[in-house]
Amino acid sequence: MQKVLLSVLTISFLFLFSCRKSNYELTHEVSVKDNGSGTGTVTWDTKNTYILDGLVFVNDGQTLTIEPGTVIRGKTGQGTEASALVVARGGKIIARGTPEAPIIFTVEGDDLEGSVPLEATGLWGGLIILGNAPLNASGGEAAVEGIAISEPR
Repeated sequence: MQKVLLSVLTISFLFLFSCRKSNYELTHEVSVKDNGSGTGTVTWDTKNTYILDGLVFVNDGQTLTIEPGTVIRGKTGQGTEASALVVARGGKIIARGTPEAPIIFTVEGDDLEGSVPLEATGLWGGLIILGNAPLNASGGEAAVEGIAISEPR
């Protein structure tokens, strides 16, 4: 009986204390879609988790400020169905994370515990910053992978 009790206690102890606790609190989720007007000049803060639904642009003349500790997640998709944050030419992003409060860009399903398997990487488009530098292409213009050629921004 003592062996059974000891075994049950040991297994219970393992279940209770083997789970890792995430350093990140779950916050209110805000879905971010772009209807052509871009993000506007806004600040994203730690009170929300921002879910990118498709390509979300910071347009020319707009500034997106992201506070330290903010989490931005992209819905899964590839090619023209990818979710990504795109800073267009003339748009600005101000994002200064800290070692204690990093700004995290990740896929929607990430549990933020560092346990996303390698096979699950590459599921969203990421952060794309388009500058004004010329390209090594005829005419200095080219397409960006994953963004439709017809996209004017």
